[in-house]
Amino acid sequence: MKQIQIGENTYELLPSATVHLVLHGEQTDEIAKGYLALHDHAVREFGGRVRYLIDMNGAGKISPKARRMVKGLALAGETEKVAVYGTHPLSRHYANLVLKSFGNDNSRFFPDRPRAEAWLAE
Repeated sequence: MKQIQIGENTYELLPSATVHLVLHGEQTDEIAKGYLALHDHAVREFGGRVRYLIDMNGAGKISPKARRMVKGLALAGETEKVAVYGTHPLSRHYANLVLKSFGNDNSRFFPDRPRAEAWLAE
């Protein structure tokens, strides 16, 4: 499993066609552009379908443009599911902002990684 840094964030391709993002600090427009490129990479690696497991525990402010870009990833035809998790109160707040923008049933928030992974595996 290869890890890639995008700003302070870590991006890792996991088995079962899952992308694990560990967010740290502010999520800027530039960082979000990196996610778009890595989404395309993941789609190629996994043969067309991808799931996201996003750790929001260390996330900071998320720019509006970054939220729109992430929403685009969640709504992309290649994205099967998006599981966001975090225990920090701010992580829950930021996750709710992001999840509200998705407006579909393929994304959910969880208090911890094991529950998020279990839902992705369903």
